[in-house]
Amino acid sequence: MKRTILSTLVAGPALLLAALLIPATASAAGPITSTACSGSGSGTVSCEITAKAGTLSLPGLPAPGTVPIWGYAAGDHLVAGDPTVPGPVLVATVGDAVTVTLDNDLTETTGIVFEGLSMAVGLDPVPPDLIGAAPGGTTSYTFDASTPGTYLYEAGLISGTQHQVAMGLYGMLIIRPSTAGQAYSDPSTAYVDEAAVVLSEIDPALNRLGDPSGTGDPSTFDLRAYAPQYFLVNGKAYPETDPIDTAAGSKVLLRYANAGLRHHSVATLGLSQTVIADDGSPAAHSHRMVAETIAPGQTMDAIATVPAGAAMGTRYALYDANQWFANSNGAAFGGMLAFLTVSGTPPSPGGGPATTSVELSPSVTNGSAAVGITATADATATAAEFFVDATGPAGTGTSMTGGSGTFTGSLGTGLLATLSSGSHTVYVHSQDATLAWGSFNFAVLNLDKTGPATTGAALSPSVTSGTPVAISGTATDVATGGSNIAGAEYWIDATGTPSPGTGTSLTVNAAAPVAAISGTIGTATINGLSEGTRVVSIQSRDALGNRGAIATVNLVVDRTGPTTSSVVATPGTTNGEVGFNSTTPAVRISASFSDTLTNISTAEGFIDTVGTNGTGFTFTATDGLFNSPTEGGFADIPLTTVRLLSNGAHKIYVHAKDAAGNWETTASFGLLVVDRPPLYFSTSGSANPPGVGGSADDADIYFYNGSAFSRVFDASADGLPNSANVDGFDRIDGSHFYLSFASDTTIAGFGTVQDEDVVYYDQGDWSVYFDGTAAGLTANNQDLDAISIVGGILYFSTAGATNPPGVTGTADDADIYSWNGSTFARVFDATALGWSSVNVDGFVRVDATHFYLSYASDTTVPVLGAVQDEDVVYYDTGTWSMYFDGTSRGLTSNNLDIDAFDIP
Repeated sequence: MKRTILSTLVAGPALLLAALLIPATASAAGPITSTACSGSGSGTVSCEITAKAGTLSLPGLPAPGTVPIWGYAAGDHLVAGDPTVPGPVLVATVGDAVTVTLDNDLTETTGIVFEGLSMAVGLDPVPPDLIGAAPGGTTSYTFDASTPGTYLYEAGLISGTQHQVAMGLYGMLIIRPSTAGQAYSDPSTAYVDEAAVVLSEIDPALNRLGDPSGTGDPSTFDLRAYAPQYFLVNGKAYPETDPIDTAAGSKVLLRYANAGLRHHSVATLGLSQTVIADDGSPAAHSHRMVAETIAPGQTMDAIATVPAGAAMGTRYALYDANQWFANSNGAAFGGMLAFLTVSGTPPSPGGGPATTSVELSPSVTNGSAAVGITATADATATAAEFFVDATGPAGTGTSMTGGSGTFTGSLGTGLLATLSSGSHTVYVHSQDATLAWGSFNFAVLNLDKTGPATTGAALSPSVTSGTPVAISGTATDVATGGSNIAGAEYWIDATGTPSPGTGTSLTVNAAAPVAAISGTIGTATINGLSEGTRVVSIQSRDALGNRGAIATVNLVVDRTGPTTSSVVATPGTTNGEVGFNSTTPAVRISASFSDTLTNISTAEGFIDTVGTNGTGFTFTATDGLFNSPTEGGFADIPLTTVRLLSNGAHKIYVHAKDAAGNWETTASFGLLVVDRPPLYFSTSGSANPPGVGGSADDADIYFYNGSAFSRVFDASADGLPNSANVDGFDRIDGSHFYLSFASDTTIAGFGTVQDEDVVYYDQGDWSVYFDGTAAGLTANNQDLDAISIVGGILYFSTAGATNPPGVTGTADDADIYSWNGSTFARVFDATALGWSSVNVDGFVRVDATHFYLSYASDTTVPVLGAVQDEDVVYYDTGTWSMYFDGTSRGLTSNNLDIDAFDIP
């Protein structure tokens, strides 16, 4: 696409692409002079510039259409005007003694470095300036202009000022040879016209930090994040770049300087360029180039030759071959693009009078009124004529009135009606008394018959229940001559084509051919609309009164919340330990959501009681994102939460919110039934739990699966005597577990286990896991009566109120201790924590703040209240809950008291 666009940039006047043209000026390209320098006539040149803050106009910027810059202005700080980007050209001639004085009107120290100058002359005429001028101060630089060339001067070398060049502190220095009309001493560098072409960029994010009226500090900007949005030629971005005017057959010296932070590859489309120097150093052998890359801080001199037969009005694109043809995020053509324009008047072969200027009034029109033509020629001119878009044989044009070198004419509305929208060239030449006709001069008419296009129309939000809605878009008129955008308006649910001026006005953010438009649809207006999809129509107009096509965008007004259905818990019944699959410790709640007008945006759930909107547990869309009117979703309730629920049926309420912000007012619900406890346990006596047959033994291990009891370990079958009473149990699986006993016990085939020990059972084989006596548990009060083994550490409670060796403080048979293989420690102080001080005879540790307990006798725990010795309670970071209610499951005799247990 870029290749196609560029192929149209070189053409005769009648074929120029209107979208890429700007009105030509009558001035030629050179010579370049300096407004900041003055000479004494004795080989001394003094230049004075002031560094100061200002603004730079850029196309497409929001109002006021400018961005802060730091730049240089000619003169000292008392007389300097507004700074420019680039700064003034400094001009000297070989042999001059040059002094450059810098005044600093900035708020931070700055200095100047003359890029390439040392390289060109082979010595260091300007010592590096590491001090600069403080705010309000002045400094000077003196050097001999010993070698001609094109150089760059810019801020630099002062520590912490690396941002200053990017803010706009740069300009061009030209040293001319003693021979006029040449770039260097070699005659092959002769030229007719010359032009400074300073390339640079602007990153508004950096420049806005340098606004004197703000609080930003550009020195804080990380230049690694530098991301320019505008690409400039001589401080302007297309379509505001200035043309480089020249004449057919001319050699144009293009003095390039890259003052930006990016490499730029310069090219001219349709013209041959010959590179004659880099950084002020003449090339040993000049070479022709199509595109040449110029690094930051580098300069290059090239001569472009305009074809001798080029018609006036022909334009040749000068551009960055990287094709930075955009301004910020705007859709219109822009960037690093300018034109060499054939506008000079070559000598007339017939010797007729020269036409020196042509002016149109107005030069921009929609064709509704005639356009006046005024031409000025030599005083010898007695007649004149004009042509439109192409010259013809002398005497065949439209005659103009006047004499003595001043003539007038008119482009009538009839003629204008036959011309297409876009740029048209009006050619004028004059005749003297000898009937000799002179050469042509011209002016460009921008004929704009078409209104601006409105693109990128958007609403934010596009769905509302009554909140204000922002309207945004871009109005573009450059395709038909570049008239400025003058206004825009919108309608809601307009029928047919709405009449101009009957809508609600929008704001135009810049007086330019490309402008952002914006506005707000207020709450009062939205509340007056019925629910459903409303059509917002937007139309822009230009300064000539032309109105463009209407753009439309939909606004959905939605005041009704979604509906929820099919709320299901998986599993629907849980014992608090089983989740929706084997690996996920949660109950999954799924539901379906739908809305008649807008997308579902979120959903939430509550357990048993509906809370304030937005405070429930959050749902996730089944497909990963809530973005359609019909959605499925789910939420996982962790089993740690489920364990806190009482046994029985619980209502899970679910409701959703739509993209307009409407919550469903009545939540739907599903049921989750909690039936807790799977439990492995031993009892304090010889009695079977309900439904279990066979001989009972208080060393047997039983299992409750939530509905029935069973025996999973028969002590006597595995060599334990009937007198053995298991008072500590930690299960690994059905054939691997740890036990402790209420008294010394002899295991057949193994030997005697003391009541302070822990033994390990491995598929019929017994071994000692913990020798309590050897570790110093020798008193009866130090017998183990509850154990839990986690991460290789033994956690236990004792049968009495005596501390293990090395543990201080008041002992309590409800305390929990640990043995790490070498030392004992108290990990839970029942008294300090406010627990019951009744003897703990069963303990399962989850982590430091989560565990299960059973007690040797009925007791009371905080908040939860009464706990019987057949129960198991759960402790969760200070909160107690009932895990297993043994009495309600038939464990009612004293022999069925739980005195050892583990949780699956």
